[in-house]
Amino acid sequence: MAPTTVVKQVPYEDTDAQRLRNQMVEEIGPRYADRESKTQPLPEGFYVKPQSVEFVALALLEGEPVGHILVRRLDNELEIKNFFVTPEVRGKNVASQLIHAAEAFAIQKQARRIILQTGDRQPEAVKFYFKQGYSRIAIYPPYTTMLYSNCFEKAF
Repeated sequence: MAPTTVVKQVPYEDTDAQRLRNQMVEEIGPRYADRESKTQPLPEGFYVKPQSVEFVALALLEGEPVGHILVRRLDNELEIKNFFVTPEVRGKNVASQLIHAAEAFAIQKQARRIILQTGDRQPEAVKFYFKQGYSRIAIYPPYTTMLYSNCFEKAF
């Protein structure tokens, strides 16, 4: 029998959620380190402010946290941020379950769409979003100075 993945909502401050967000930064950060500088810092709105967070979920595989996603309020939009699945469970449907939980939250909030941004050095993420029915959109604030951004939406 295949191991069971459970997606559960948790507070932003949850210890496992924080650990997975840190793990994501450790993995993804080096891909873009050459683009961050003191003269061209990441835009202010790039970072998640806890008060903007409306939904956080963890994926648990046999009780172990293996994935994280959050939805924040960005102006009048809901945006997916900090979406991460640990390397050992990639390709095992964990990411799909997490993104579906975020979408269900957005639908519950009566959003007309959900948006997200990823970089050009994450081709696996771009491929995943297309597979999940997302469409490419123009780079939106706060990412407009990050010309390497890939921005997506899924309309409901």
